[in-house]
Amino acid sequence: MERMTGIDPMFIYSDTPETPMEVAYACVFDPSTTQDGYSFERVRALLEERIPEMAPFRRRLMPVPLGLDHPRWVDDPDFDIVNHLHRVALPAPGGEAEFAQMVSAVMGRPLIAGQPPWEMHVIEELAGGMVGLIAKVHHAVIDGVAGAQLFAQLLDLTPDLNRKATRLTADAKQKISLGRGLVRSDVAAVLFDEPLTVIDPELKWQLRSKLKALHRELDLTMIYVTHDQTEALTFADTVVVIHDGRVVQSGTPAELFGKPTHTFVGYFIGSPGMNIVPAEVSGREARIDGHVIALNRTYSGLNGAKIEIGVRPEFVDVATPAPDLLSAKIERIDDLGRMRFARVRVGDAKFAARMPQGFSPSGDTAGLRFDPAHVHVYVDSLLVEGMA
Repeated sequence: MERMTGIDPMFIYSDTPETPMEVAYACVFDPSTTQDGYSFERVRALLEERIPEMAPFRRRLMPVPLGLDHPRWVDDPDFDIVNHLHRVALPAPGGEAEFAQMVSAVMGRPLIAGQPPWEMHVIEELAGGMVGLIAKVHHAVIDGVAGAQLFAQLLDLTPDLNRKATRLTADAKQKISLGRGLVRSDVAAVLFDEPLTVIDPELKWQLRSKLKALHRELDLTMIYVTHDQTEALTFADTVVVIHDGRVVQSGTPAELFGKPTHTFVGYFIGSPGMNIVPAEVSGREARIDGHVIALNRTYSGLNGAKIEIGVRPEFVDVATPAPDLLSAKIERIDDLGRMRFARVRVGDAKFAARMPQGFSPSGDTAGLRFDPAHVHVYVDSLLVEGMA
């Protein structure tokens, strides 16, 4: 049993049907960012595992006889996660309007009296395979200390709370620094400078997924500096690429991959990076080693010291040699499991090209088939749009 202290009683006494003293948040998660995917059963198991360590979420209010003192917090002997965690299917088409209506419906219902004052709703059937989460907690439960405990649970920091900093591992220090910034109410943005560099690969994946979930949940600006393109592409909503001290492109991961505006972006983003090779460009044709490659746009009057074309390996297929294909010499084949890439040479230029499923070259010579829609032209390393 614990007596209410501080301003918590004020939140209880000020609570009315018209002005409920409740804290709520709503967020949408992308299940593809989690290592094992989403299931409601996993959410429930995770909550059941961590709730025992989060005392404020297992307690209910007990009034003092005759109202002689503030109510007491007591452990709820009948606590059952079923009363707090709810699974809801969003009506079709599962867009923002339907989700907003669901949030409104949840907020319009009072918390159930006589049990720990919080509830969580997992919203399924969102458009694009997304999963929503709506949580509601009475303000008397959540304050600075309770919030810190909550983030300690979310970041798996509870075992480290009473340890001295000199005895913490590198990854624990990183997580504590993150948690320190997240629990402060005066933080407008959090800067991460290579936060996962010293962390082992398995934990790096877990933290990356957790950071993305926290970013969506808190709606907090996070600036993440990294040399690891995988971290940048999986974590960020907007990626800013800096080269030689200046910004060369900013945009979504899809924009940086599909239409790099600078050859450095093309080569840096993607594994393998974009093929960047010198070429002669005129009209809707590019010439490499005397062979014509069709372009999807018209180019004329290109002036610059260096004219190149760029095409990602995913849009260059290795094929059986033919007169209408660019002839290349195969140097090696890299099998990445999900895809195979051939490393080939055309004169002095080197290419990476996709090996179609089931295709096996008969020798060390092959033809290259380009997708014109994905062949870009660069002048002095900068993208030239051309005319449609």
